[in-house]
Amino acid sequence: MSELRERLCMLAGKLLQKKEVCNKPGGYASRQQRSDVIQEYNNVVLEFRDWCDGRDVVSKLLQEL
Repeated sequence: MSELRERLCMLAGKLLQKKEVCNKPGGYASRQQRSDVIQEYNNVVLEFRDWCDGRDVVSKLLQEL
């Protein structure tokens, strides 16, 4: 499950980056940066969903509890 841990850390990191960047006011450059960060976050979410498809992640996690 270390691969899951790595993917969750990446997802959490991008979420924190999105929250940090998107809560700052600014001009055009900041808007472009926010757009880029949001796109990066969306890409990580989609990659995580694709990775989870076909895997019974929840059942495996419940077995480890």
